[in-house]
Amino acid sequence: MDISTPLDQSYERRVLDPSTSGAEEVANAAPAARIVKAFNTNLAVTLPDGHIDGVKLDTFVASDDADAKGMVIAALAGSGLRVLDAGALANSRVLEAMAAFGIELGDRYGLGQAFGFKYLPSRPLTLPAA
Repeated sequence: MDISTPLDQSYERRVLDPSTSGAEEVANAAPAARIVKAFNTNLAVTLPDGHIDGVKLDTFVASDDADAKGMVIAALAGSGLRVLDAGALANSRVLEAMAAFGIELGDRYGLGQAFGFKYLPSRPLTLPAA
């Protein structure tokens, strides 16, 4: 499982070309591995509780290996986080950019890294059974 977000020294910008992600680089370096991207949009400050002000945070899980992704999603069922299937491993590019953007916003507004992401659809979200 790749939880990384490859950032520069400011912790606000990704160090990789936008055409790839840290998770994809790991997959390229270890082609036999089953790579799953998760948790990188949940920073250490908020991850243990899994919520902010009583609102469950979302964690996004991406992989090109459906079985490996399914195992991670099932393992997180009781974690207190809402687990969302984020699709293909290439979506790690977006997830890593989200984390960097969240850190930048936290710095801009003096909030530090106590944040998380929440997908708020306009109607109830139906999650697959774990």
